[in-house]
Amino acid sequence: MSINIDPVSYTISSTAILVALIGAGWGAIKYYTKKQVDNRFNKKIEGFKNELQIVLESKKFDFQRLTFDFNLYRNKKHECYPELYKLIMKAVFGTQSLINNWDFPEFEKYSEDMLRKYLINKGVADDKIDELSLQFKNGIINEFVKYEVKMAEWYRVNDDYKRAHEYFWTIEIFISDDIVKLSEALFTAGDSIMRSLAWDIMGNAYGNHEEIKNIRPPFDSRKLFEIIYEQSQLIKNNVKRELSIADYESSHS
Repeated sequence: MSINIDPVSYTISSTAILVALIGAGWGAIKYYTKKQVDNRFNKKIEGFKNELQIVLESKKFDFQRLTFDFNLYRNKKHECYPELYKLIMKAVFGTQSLINNWDFPEFEKYSEDMLRKYLINKGVADDKIDELSLQFKNGIINEFVKYEVKMAEWYRVNDDYKRAHEYFWTIEIFISDDIVKLSEALFTAGDSIMRSLAWDIMGNAYGNHEEIKNIRPPFDSRKLFEIIYEQSQLIKNNVKRELSIADYESSHS
């Protein structure tokens, strides 16, 4: 039995099969290529996402650190400004007392024991008390007592200025330039007035003798005190303003 194959039909069938195979192959190639591209793209996307996450975490950390540092800085200002002002005003009020407070009892009516108790209460050094007790026995007392009492007060006020100035040095990096300038001006005036008051005490205690007038520096203690007090009020106003701004920024951040 013989099989007759139509050449035309065979050719068409072969062509169709070939086209189908080519189409299938092309489809497979496209699929494989797309798969490879997708895989590479997905890997790049994942890599980018990871890098982005790292950057975001880093920025988040930087922001948190900046916020933390800012809060520490603001809290430090709230801590150091009132303390600085308190130390300054202690020195200022002490200066005012040095200038104005010259009330003394009538030592002629004191016994030696009463005098010693008075001097101890005023903070006069023990060796000075012994000297004054000896002078009391010799009937020479008023001028020496006034001088030693006021000088004991002078040393306390001078120490107050030193403490305020030393504290200022430790916190200078936390305070504004305005407060720095005002504080430095106050401490400069404070140094001048303390030197002036040492001479005032000598003159007021022993009398402004001609030899004292000739050698004392040309300072006016009361004018210097006006400068100091004015500076202290400027410091107070600037401190209040800066702290109120910091509180406002904190409440609106």
